[in-house]
Amino acid sequence: MLVLKRRKGQEIVIESPVAGMAAGFPGGAIRIRVVQTSDGSCSLAFDAPETHRIRRAELPAVPQPQPAQQVCAVSCASRGVSELLQVQG
Repeated sequence: MLVLKRRKGQEIVIESPVAGMAAGFPGGAIRIRVVQTSDGSCSLAFDAPETHRIRRAELPAVPQPQPAQQVCAVSCASRGVSELLQVQG
C-alpha cells in the first residue's frame, strides 16, 4: 500500500497508459483531490475515465504504526535484568 500525505486542495494524479495513451485518447489519468479534512477523516474527489469504473466507496482508515520503543518497553518489562542484558549483549 502506498500512503501519500496531501493537504486540502492538493491533487494526486495516477497516469494510466493502458486506458489513456495506449488506447489513443487523452485523459487516461485518474485524478484524486483532497476536498475536506477533519480530525481523523478525509474526503476525496475522484475524476477518472469511464473505463476505470470507479464507484462511490468509503476508504478504511489506515492504522497508525506503533513506535518500536513501546513494543520494546512492554516486552522488556516482563524479563529479568540479567535476561535483558543477555538479549541486548
